[in-house]
Amino acid sequence: RTDLVFDGLDTAARIVLDGREVGTTRNMHRTYRFDVTGLAGMLEVRFASAYAEAEAVRAITGDRPNVYPEPFQYIRKMASGFGWDWGPTLVTAGIWRPVRLEHWSTARLASVRPLVTVDESTGNVEVRLRVERTAGGENVSLLARATVAGETAEARFEGDEAVLRLTVDRPRLWWPRGYGDQPLYDLDVTLSGEDGQLDAWHRRIGFRTVELDRTADARGSGFTLVVNGERVFAR
Repeated sequence: RTDLVFDGLDTAARIVLDGREVGTTRNMHRTYRFDVTGLAGMLEVRFASAYAEAEAVRAITGDRPNVYPEPFQYIRKMASGFGWDWGPTLVTAGIWRPVRLEHWSTARLASVRPLVTVDESTGNVEVRLRVERTAGGENVSLLARATVAGETAEARFEGDEAVLRLTVDRPRLWWPRGYGDQPLYDLDVTLSGEDGQLDAWHRRIGFRTVELDRTADARGSGFTLVVNGERVFAR
């Protein structure tokens, strides 16, 4: 299978390949992926006015509370482009992040979501996975493997989802700037099928706890960030 992948389009666009519309976008902040298997030819990305699109939504939904008159809250786009106290209204449009073709078969890692917690001296990493399969890969047995700080976990997929859990003994804690170091650990995830590795994913993660202390004091409700058990002054 061949996917056309846009990591960032600003904002309202139609994607046309060889005269055929393969998709539309309305969100500057996300990746879009379109199946273009078997297609070839001229690629066009046709942008519409994000301002006009936002005004059209406002006409349907009605006004919403807003300290500025511009319609930034009606479209998923960088709000400051509609004007701010430090800049003018310049509503941009265009390709702002990389574009690529991805070729893959059987299955790929569609979503990898690591959730990190710390319980006393133990770091816990829960990796939630979702795969996308080709038609020919629907019944293929898939194995996921995750590795962090020398620890490894494996899991077979049931359907299109799997969860991997790892524990790290006494991890070095991540601290905000000015309170300590920011150690990061490599987290690697691989996806394998019956004939070998199909996909891989890599990120760096940190171990820390963050709490919001709302304990009341003589002046009212508190709002204190507590990182790794230590009160932090946020500035």
